Amino acid sequence: MKIKKGVSLLLTISMAAGLLSGCGDGKKGKDENGQSTKNDSSATKGRYVENDILLPEDGGKPLGIIWRDGKLVLYTGIFDDDAASYQSYTYEEGAWSQPNKENWLEDGHQRLHLETLDIRLGRDGNLYSLSSCMTEEIPYGDHILKASQDGQTAEDITPEPLLKVNESGYSERLADLEVLDDGTLVAGSFTSSSIDIYKDGKKITGIEGIDAVTERQEMAAISDKTIAALRPDGKGIDFYDTANFEKAGGIDLNQSMLSALSTNLAAGDDGVWYAANDKGIHRIKEDGSIVETLMDGSNGLMGTDRAEILKFIAGEQDEFFGLYADESGGYKLKEYAFDQEVPAVQSSTLNIYGLIESATVNQAVYEFQKSHPDVKVEYKSAVGTYEKPSSDDIRNLNAELLNGGGADVLIMDGLPLESYIEKGVLTDISDLGNKLKESGVLMDVIGNTAEKDDKIYGIPARIGVPIVYGTDEEVSASQNLDTLHQYVSNHSDRALFGKTTHGLLGMTLFATMYDEIVQQDGVDQEKLIQLLSDWMEICESSGTDSFEESLGTEADYWKQLKISFMSGTGFHDDNFADITELQGLGSMPVPFTEMREGNLPFTSVKQIYVPYIIAGINASSGNQDLAGEFIEMLFSDPVQKLDAMEGFPVTEQALAYLEEYVETDAASDLSLYSSMTDPETGEETTIEAGYPERSEVEDLVNLIHGLRMPFLPDQVLMTTVIEEMEKCYAGTQTPEETAESIGQKVDTYLSE
Repeated sequence: MKIKKGVSLLLTISMAAGLLSGCGDGKKGKDENGQSTKNDSSATKGRYVENDILLPEDGGKPLGIIWRDGKLVLYTGIFDDDAASYQSYTYEEGAWSQPNKENWLEDGHQRLHLETLDIRLGRDGNLYSLSSCMTEEIPYGDHILKASQDGQTAEDITPEPLLKVNESGYSERLADLEVLDDGTLVAGSFTSSSIDIYKDGKKITGIEGIDAVTERQEMAAISDKTIAALRPDGKGIDFYDTANFEKAGGIDLNQSMLSALSTNLAAGDDGVWYAANDKGIHRIKEDGSIVETLMDGSNGLMGTDRAEILKFIAGEQDEFFGLYADESGGYKLKEYAFDQEVPAVQSSTLNIYGLIESATVNQAVYEFQKSHPDVKVEYKSAVGTYEKPSSDDIRNLNAELLNGGGADVLIMDGLPLESYIEKGVLTDISDLGNKLKESGVLMDVIGNTAEKDDKIYGIPARIGVPIVYGTDEEVSASQNLDTLHQYVSNHSDRALFGKTTHGLLGMTLFATMYDEIVQQDGVDQEKLIQLLSDWMEICESSGTDSFEESLGTEADYWKQLKISFMSGTGFHDDNFADITELQGLGSMPVPFTEMREGNLPFTSVKQIYVPYIIAGINASSGNQDLAGEFIEMLFSDPVQKLDAMEGFPVTEQALAYLEEYVETDAASDLSLYSSMTDPETGEETTIEAGYPERSEVEDLVNLIHGLRMPFLPDQVLMTTVIEEMEKCYAGTQTPEETAESIGQKVDTYLSE
């Protein structure tokens, strides 16, 4: 499974996109009637395509791939308690050889108690293994093994500095390893984010590397003369001369091509490098004279969030191979080769647009491309997954749509859905909605989210599920204004929602009471004053000031969450309520572990669901049928079964799959740890959690079937309220003044 370091905002890096020679510009135009025109693909043929390579049957867990003697070689391991067997397979003429036993890896496992994680072929021709200790007699950390010449034994050649034990009792964790032709080690550290160079066991120099987010993320690659390293700031690649390890040049990168997350570099000939990541496969030259995309990520598994690329290697004649770990705990091997028979440019283009990049949409693009190879899908977003769109992004899109432009498919999260329906921006997709109902999509999310005058204009592919759990009195108090006020009046000294920040608490309380406070003609100021006053009381009794001070810069993380229901951090007193929005299986371990240990039930927050990935069709699109087919793909099994923390699936099949998945071996391997230090007592509390039990998932699925009310707040209004609440918390406005200011701003906004 993936191991991630804390909570990181993932930086992206990219380079200027060039086009493969002879491919044409591939742009979509419109004729005089405003209809989309098709690309002319008759001029040239040939482009890179992704092909499956089935892994050897009963071959065990894939550990790594190398290119040796003009052939692809796969290494695997079969593990049974403390025993392990290792083997390799050679791929020739479309088939795998019989397994070749790798005795040196078994020797490392049995004699040295080191389990192989990855295999590398050094430039010196020797085989190396990145291995992890499997006994308490060795400090937890990674080791480097080298195969003997006869392949029978393993030698632990880990440099002494990498074995130094830190305060936590661990030695170095390694994310990457390369070996130069003279045996010099180039080791990328997962622990310290540095690329250290060792000769004869001694460190001779180091390069500051990019912060590896997963234990298999590569940081650098080597050729005969050069080390290529991703820059620490994620904005370029630097090149170092292997003769003296001095910097010999670099390339600045921009937003369009190269992602720093799980980017794998592979050396070509004559200063050429290849990079694979979620944006695709790219070719660059050290001097910057070549910068081009060979294959767009949307045409391959790399462009989805369903798999993590573990290793990318270049073969011969611009042939590439990628080994992936998929989200279900399995592995996939792909070949990338130039196919002379397919059109260089697809015959038509389908455009998709959403404010924030979505893993669910990326997965649908991948599946759609496989079934529609003649269609080029252009998916664009205003900002990345971890960013926040601006008001200008929305304003510019609105102007484009109202002028008859815009993408064919619109993902309307954060957009003024009701206004789009009223202004005729969206196509009536009632027929598609009825078709999806028959295929098993939940009827209520189809009919309730974007419906007007018995017509459907948008359908969510995911839903968030706000729940509340805790002790009886506190749960009863938390869901409406009157019971909340009564509780605060009677228990002014209780931290109702546990350890929390004022921002999380304010956002959650306003979202929970939204239906009581926000009316069609504005806000109910009296009720808003009551909520603000009670919020301030709870903040004081919860000690939000001291808690936020103890968090330091980590407090900013909570502000960046794209979620409306999260009353606290999961650390509570004996009596508490916790309002939290579940967004998929990955969000369930901590709250359901706490509920199980405390024998606490959970319930829905006012039968609310939060629609996500709300897909509709632009009424001005000339690709109405294709757009409808793409929306159907959002509800296919491969897309719905993806757990991307963007909400729960909305098909009966995928919900049933959740119940089955938590009983699989892959699910049982998951273990999460969450810890928090009490700023007042200094005591540390740790929560260890795994996936919920099947019966608990079944209970949640039953709850989902009963949800009827979409939570679709006006985003401008929400932003206005939260901004004004900050002034109230800072003491520059009273609750009464804050409510009056909010009322005035909302009235002005509604009148416009």
